[in-house]
Amino acid sequence: MRLRTALLVTAIASTVSIARADGPKSEEDPAAAAQAFRAGVAAAQAGRWKEALDAFDLSYRLRRHPNTLLNIAGAQAQTGKLVEAVESYKRFLAESANAEENQPARKAATDYATGLEKRFAHLKVEVANFIQGDIARVDGAPLPEQPPHETFNLNPGEHSIDVLRNDRVIVAEHFTLADGESKKVVLNAPLSVDPTTVLSTTAPAMPDDDGSLLEAWWFWTLVGVVVAAGTVTTIALVSADGGSSVDGGSLGTVGVP
Repeated sequence: MRLRTALLVTAIASTVSIARADGPKSEEDPAAAAQAFRAGVAAAQAGRWKEALDAFDLSYRLRRHPNTLLNIAGAQAQTGKLVEAVESYKRFLAESANAEENQPARKAATDYATGLEKRFAHLKVEVANFIQGDIARVDGAPLPEQPPHETFNLNPGEHSIDVLRNDRVIVAEHFTLADGESKKVVLNAPLSVDPTTVLSTTAPAMPDDDGSLLEAWWFWTLVGVVVAAGTVTTIALVSADGGSSVDGGSLGTVGVP
């Protein structure tokens, strides 16, 4: 299903370019964080979700305000990073636990995380002839030394599994997982490998100078998409001028068929 998103945000007078960080900062930079945040909102409004995600990530690195995690999660969901989006929602819940004014947003984040978890794909991996020193990888990330037999979560989409032996891929498989799909993959690694051969199988298939946390730019907050009963729902938290905010107002909800 093609997702269409309705977004309620306050108008931004001008487009702000993303602030570039030369490297990790040991101190917060509220002004640069606000600039990156606004750039993320502008990119989200234009449907440039990868750009929005990069901007929100930068904003959060420059100033770790919990509400920015809602934007990060929404952009992750829009770019197919469902597992990461749920992690961001849960991190928001952990970091905002003592903020009474965030209770409406906490409920929304919980609902979104629950909805996205239903779309996770599930993978079970087994490797025959797995020997000491072999490395099994999913999408390039190593699994434990002996691949687990339990099921773990992946984003829907294209994936790959391979096994390295002596720094060489000895068997590989590529496959696609749909929303909510469960799949078991068994790789038959050879006991001995011709050094000239690689085996492969493919499955079909901005704040004031005082740094106040409640300044207007943090009210320009959107959160991600959840699918429930055939409806895509988006919540946007708009500035005080727009009537709703995460810091003391009611949440605006838009249903999209």
